[in-house]
Amino acid sequence: MKRIFKTIKLFALAFCVCMLFSCGKSVSIMTYNQAQKARVKNVLVYNKHDVEVLERGNFLTINKVNKDVLTDILQTEYLNIQLLLSNINNANTTKLRDGYEYKKQKLFVSDITGIQIMEDPDTTGRLIYDPTHPEAVRTGKLAGFVKFPNINVKEEYIELIDSLQLFNAVAAYARTHDADIIISELFQSDK
Repeated sequence: MKRIFKTIKLFALAFCVCMLFSCGKSVSIMTYNQAQKARVKNVLVYNKHDVEVLERGNFLTINKVNKDVLTDILQTEYLNIQLLLSNINNANTTKLRDGYEYKKQKLFVSDITGIQIMEDPDTTGRLIYDPTHPEAVRTGKLAGFVKFPNINVKEEYIELIDSLQLFNAVAAYARTHDADIIISELFQSDK
């Protein structure tokens, strides 16, 4: 576990160094997967930012970076982090208080419709045999089985680390170039 956190710290440091050595009008952001890359590009297009985005491998170079661009990237990643944490926390939740099953939540960012939180369409649930569980099926072919959300905690955790790294790198860049972005605008919707 210590090795994982050491690796995470090294990636975060490399990320921050990449962000710090970029010039004020353009910034290179390292993305860790295709979904993250698409999320950043789509949120910039949807919010009609006058920026040029260039792809080179895992890096997105954004020209004409300003406070609004950074804020949109940070808000999107912050929302994704919250959804991933919710999925991890509810991986073993059989029923919510209202009686409905918990479904894996996913952040979809489209260049046309913007940011949407949806239930993952690929969540059919996983069955685990535990006849002592209060939510276990009592009769039929599935007697003794409990239906849990189809959440792979390992995959969610890996995606969470990726989102945290991107968020921290952009936040570090914003702090060094325009410190008020983090305090004044990022969490206004949380009030």
